[in-house]
Amino acid sequence: MSQPPLAFQKYYNQVAGIFRNSLDSSEPPHSVGHLHLLPPSFRHLADAAEESQEFSQAASTIAPELKNPARVVSEVFRRSGFYHGVLTEELPENLWGTIEPYLKHREATVLQLLLLDGCKFPMDKFSILDWTVERFTADQISSLGPSKQDSADFYPQEILNSNFYSQWWFLCCPKMVEKPDSSIIYLDRGPLKNHWKPLLALSLFSKRPFTIPIILESEHQWSLRKVRFGVPEIDITYIEPDGPEIEAPHYTWVLSEEGRDRIEKFFHFFNGLGEILENSKRIKRAARRYIRGIFITAEHPFETDDTREDAFLQYFYGMESLLLAKGEQGEISYKIATRCAYLTCLDSNKRAEYFNCVKKLYDNRSKLVHGTKGLNKEFSLDKVRDLFRMVFMVTLRFHAKESSDSKWCEMLRGIHVSSRRQKEALELAHDVFEYCSDLRPIV
Repeated sequence: MSQPPLAFQKYYNQVAGIFRNSLDSSEPPHSVGHLHLLPPSFRHLADAAEESQEFSQAASTIAPELKNPARVVSEVFRRSGFYHGVLTEELPENLWGTIEPYLKHREATVLQLLLLDGCKFPMDKFSILDWTVERFTADQISSLGPSKQDSADFYPQEILNSNFYSQWWFLCCPKMVEKPDSSIIYLDRGPLKNHWKPLLALSLFSKRPFTIPIILESEHQWSLRKVRFGVPEIDITYIEPDGPEIEAPHYTWVLSEEGRDRIEKFFHFFNGLGEILENSKRIKRAARRYIRGIFITAEHPFETDDTREDAFLQYFYGMESLLLAKGEQGEISYKIATRCAYLTCLDSNKRAEYFNCVKKLYDNRSKLVHGTKGLNKEFSLDKVRDLFRMVFMVTLRFHAKESSDSKWCEMLRGIHVSSRRQKEALELAHDVFEYCSDLRPIV
C-alpha cells in the first residue's frame, strides 16, 4: 500500500472539520419562529464537502488521467466507507488502503442473481453446470451491496430486506469483468440470453411453474444493481392467532427431502451435457421456446385465451425444432406425430392414440397460426407441455450418448421405416422416466 497523497490528507482534515462543526451535539438546535431546524443529513454534509476546493484538488491528484475525476472519486469515497471512517476517526492511511484498489484498472467478480420464485429445495446449495442454486443467510444478503451505513446514507436503492430475501433460493452466476476504476459494469442481457441452460434444467426436471421477478447484479460489499425488481409471491402466516403477520414465500415448485436422490441424479445427468448444450443450435432454439412457454403460464396463472395460445405456440414451435431435420418438408404433421408416438409412448397399444392426438394438435397449430381458428379448448395445455418435455428429455438423452445433431436426424428419419430405430426410440423413452419428476403419459 502506498502512502496517501498530501491532497487526500488535506481533504480528510477538511471533512473532519465539517463533521465536527455540523454534528456537535452540544450546540442547541437552531430555531426560526416555532420551527426547529433539523441538523444536516450525512449525505448533505458529504455533498457540501465535495463542493470544496480541497475535494477538487484531491480528485484531480488521485485520478489525473480521468476526464471527470470528481465523479469517480466521489463514488469511491462513498462506497468505500471513507466518510463514515472520517466520522469514527479512522486513520487516513487505513482509509487510503481501502480506497486505492478501486482507483486502478482491476478485475472484479460480479455475481448475477435470479430469484427463483415459487421454488423450494431440500438443500441450501447445489450446482447446475457453471451456476449454483443457493439460499443465502441474512448476513450474506446484506453483503451483496455496500455496507449498511453506506447504503442507508448514499444508496438506499441498493438496500435489500435481508431477513425477507433469505427465504428464497437464487440462481447464481459469477462473472469476472475488467473495470477501469470504481465503475459499475452492467452485464445483464435477460435471463434467456445468459441463463437458459440452468432454467431449462429446472423446468425439465419438474413441470411445476416458477418465475423470475427479481434479477440482481452484485459486487461484494461494493454495489448492488436491481436489473429487474418485481414482487415475489408471498403467503401471509401467523405464529399465533393474534400475533403479527409474517410474510413467507408462496411455494409452487416444491421438492421434499425424499426427492433429494432424484434431483441429484437428474442434475448429474444434466451437468454432463455442457458441451452439447453449447454446440447444438437445435437444442438452444427449443430451450428458449420451452422456457418462454413455462414463464407465460407461470406469470399468468389464470389462463386466458391469449396466454393459452401464446404458450401453446411456443411449445409446438420448440417441439418442431427438435423433431424435424433441417430443410425437411412434406407430410410434416405425419412425421411429427409418428416420431412423437415412438419417442414418448411406451405402450404399443396406445401408440395409435398418441399419433392421432399429436396430429390433431398440429392441425390446430396450423389453423391458429393462419388465423382461421383459435386454440381448441378441449386441448390441455399441461399435456402439450408434457409432450414437449418428454420429447426434449429424449433428445437430450440421445445427444448424451451420440453427441451429434446429424445422427439425431438419421434416427428421426429411420423411425418411419426401421424397426431398429423404433426400438432405439423406445429405449430412450424408457430411460428418461428415471430422471424427470412427475413425468406421466399424455393419453
